[in-house]
Amino acid sequence: MSSRHVRDTIRGWAAEVFTVPFIDTINSSASPNGSTIWASVQFDPESDSKISYCDDMEESGMADFIFCGPPGQGDDEVLAAAEASIDALLARQDAADIALLYAHAPEEFSAGSADHFYRVNIGVEYRHYYRRS
Repeated sequence: MSSRHVRDTIRGWAAEVFTVPFIDTINSSASPNGSTIWASVQFDPESDSKISYCDDMEESGMADFIFCGPPGQGDDEVLAAAEASIDALLARQDAADIALLYAHAPEEFSAGSADHFYRVNIGVEYRHYYRRS
């Protein structure tokens, strides 16, 4: 699990800059409340390493941003919103201890109108530097 600091910071940035509503759906009953396109996030930590003798640490992982839209309407509107939101997120970072490195190419999940949502996922690699106390 990604650290609380990573999760809180990245969710806060997304809520501030995304071009569509950002809804935190991790272990909650949150719903989009009528929004046509909306986004959420899940975290996938990859490693946690000691990088110095002074207990300096590095956590690395990916924040997977999932953009949801109406099914059976094509991909353009959801993909445009996803790309604009991720561009704004990558420009927003300013914390000294968390670096957003790059965004992966969009990945889609579609079953046409048979699915409840059309979904596009864009993974953003992060690094978190901290000192273990």
